[in-house]
Amino acid sequence: MPSETKTPVLCYVDGNVAYFTTQPLEEANGDDWNDTPYEHNAGTPYRWSAESEHDKLKTPCEITSVYFIGPFQRPEDFCRRDSGGWCVDDINRGLVPWLITESHLPSDKQVAIYANTPLWLFKNLVRKVGGEVFESQP
Repeated sequence: MPSETKTPVLCYVDGNVAYFTTQPLEEANGDDWNDTPYEHNAGTPYRWSAESEHDKLKTPCEITSVYFIGPFQRPEDFCRRDSGGWCVDDINRGLVPWLITESHLPSDKQVAIYANTPLWLFKNLVRKVGGEVFESQP
């Protein structure tokens, strides 16, 4: 059963792949999203299934992924290592952005991309800084 029409929002980044969900961000989940550091523990978002007893309690959703390239750093690149890193749940609560532009770019090319960013805006922001977005890996 397809989910209700809703704008996909950013919920996870793994390397150069960004994942978007149509469910409320607080319902999105994946393997070990509460473990730190996320880059060594977390898995991609769980896909919703009508057959799953657990998912019957959640909003039906679709997961979309896009491949992107651009001058970005991820939380493990710009956050202090002595903090133990970040878990996906904290990033999705907006404590840090999923992506920020590299510091050498001019101020008009500086962007931060947080969880809950709609897919259409994500594409615009990546392109704004000279990056590219692909529906599948090139």
